[in-house]
Amino acid sequence: MLDDADPWTEFRLRTRAFLMVCPPNTYAADWSSVIMHGLPTMGAPPKVPSVIRPGSRVSGSNTAPWGRTRFANVPDRWLGEVDGTAAVPPAFAAVDIARRSRVSTGLVLADAVASRPHGLEEMAGALADIGGWAGAGRATRIVRLSDPDAESPLESIGRLAFRRSGLPASLSNYWAGEFMPEFRLDHYWPEFRVGAEADGLAKYVRVDPVAAIRNEKTREWPLQQLGIRLLRYGWANAYHAPSELATPVPPRGAGSTGDRADPAVVAHGRRGPSRPAALSAGAYGPPAAPLISRSQR
Repeated sequence: MLDDADPWTEFRLRTRAFLMVCPPNTYAADWSSVIMHGLPTMGAPPKVPSVIRPGSRVSGSNTAPWGRTRFANVPDRWLGEVDGTAAVPPAFAAVDIARRSRVSTGLVLADAVASRPHGLEEMAGALADIGGWAGAGRATRIVRLSDPDAESPLESIGRLAFRRSGLPASLSNYWAGEFMPEFRLDHYWPEFRVGAEADGLAKYVRVDPVAAIRNEKTREWPLQQLGIRLLRYGWANAYHAPSELATPVPPRGAGSTGDRADPAVVAHGRRGPSRPAALSAGAYGPPAAPLISRSQR
């Protein structure tokens, strides 16, 4: 059966098998927890599953050919299960991985957790509980960049690329239209009337690609009539050449096109849950811009 499974499906099965031979009070952790909870994955899976055994005052780990076991003092509230498998919750796994991962990888996971109910609050709690662990500061900075309105790994990578190019924060998955919401934009800068779309392969593979392209062209014309310029990007731009994304967007400090003063343009936002006080407001994610009209998600 493993010969026919994709690498991450195989990794999930190997995680369950490893847990079956582990002592009681052992939980899937790191990427093993990520795959068990159905969070997005990046690249190839680790060589072996990873589990954690709480209750130890001395941290450490040992690795065998079939799995890696970590020992750490983890509070009971982070010990749970998913589909009958013992695993640390998504928030704890995301924060734990963010301590030592690339920023892009950590942000993809943090965005995915933030989009879940109470995700931001749970990540804030996890950060408080691992405050003394190595890399906790790095994890905090990544979580502060998270956005509950991001809907895909490519959108997360794209938002990071815009940020690294020196652009102001965009609004994620906002609806724009004339007097009513008509078109949803993956990213939107109301002060510049610029939108951006993350073009992953899935949007062309899951449906008729000709129809998908036709729909793109159909929606671009009315956006142009509203004065909204639209740029598209894919993995090649966002991940390997992020500086290319900044070119079509006015630089930080450039003059506004006056979007907020035009009553014909309405931006309807889909905002996520309020940010917990533990993650200082305004330090991450899109700012709450004063738009003409806004609808709750």
